[in-house]
Amino acid sequence: MPERPLRIGLLDFSWVWTSRSPEEALQDTLALAARAETLGYSRYWLGEHHVEGHACGSPQVLAGAVAAATERIRVGVGAMLLHYWAPLKLAEDFRLLETLFGRVDLGVGRGRADSLAAHRALLDGRAAGDGLLADEDYGAKVDDLVGHLRNSLPSSHPHVGAPVLPESAAVPEIWICGSAGAARHAARTGTRFCCTLFHGGIAPPAHLRSYRKEFRPSGELAEPCAAIAVAGVCAETEAEARAMRDCFPNPNYVPSVVGNPDQCRTRIEQFCAEYEVNEVILLDMAPDRLRRMRSAELLARVLGLGS
Repeated sequence: MPERPLRIGLLDFSWVWTSRSPEEALQDTLALAARAETLGYSRYWLGEHHVEGHACGSPQVLAGAVAAATERIRVGVGAMLLHYWAPLKLAEDFRLLETLFGRVDLGVGRGRADSLAAHRALLDGRAAGDGLLADEDYGAKVDDLVGHLRNSLPSSHPHVGAPVLPESAAVPEIWICGSAGAARHAARTGTRFCCTLFHGGIAPPAHLRSYRKEFRPSGELAEPCAAIAVAGVCAETEAEARAMRDCFPNPNYVPSVVGNPDQCRTRIEQFCAEYEVNEVILLDMAPDRLRRMRSAELLARVLGLGS
């Protein structure tokens, strides 16, 4: 385990289950964020999705509502799909949030909308294929986003002189989320890296080692700062946790922290030791507000959060 205290954040995709309406799912998000704060969680992150099964396609708007409903916990998005956003616009949205609340995280990723129709509509006629943004183009957008937020665009850049409103010194924490490519872009821009372990297979610790080895200090961040994101659920018994995992409807998310409180603590500690991190972001797979709340409470208690 790292010497620094263990930090746990929560990742909320505002699931819409068959028995939940979008309005109920969004109210669940606000209630869970407030409870996470009292339990001692480090962050409350949202995600950008444009497909049925999720209540929120505008997480930066919801992040403002979550920040307004809380007082201390860091609030952000992990991750905004940079494919669909002009870097200046994204910089303005999150500088505004940071100016208002002062505890905002901007995570970006290379992913695309699950729905092909949504993917094409979000691009709104801009030339692009039906797949992921090319890594070179994604890297250029990361550079532009970071440049706008830090007021550090090269003098030859065509967007030099475009103000980022509000014109303040506020800069949110910038996180590059993903795996190998994200590690590379985070290292070269001197930003934070969140290695995602629940999409497809579990990404290897080598991505974290590469990030630390290649990291270039920035005015914002003098040393590497990394976290891992995992999926799972904590319940009173292993059988109950496994039952919730087995009824989870989306096969695209791989659960790796599933069990009773002691089992979840052991698994999280193993991940922290293996990946040499002291912060884990958990995507909870429980199906409703009460069981998600209980999962968060059990995990906070066994890990000694807020104590």
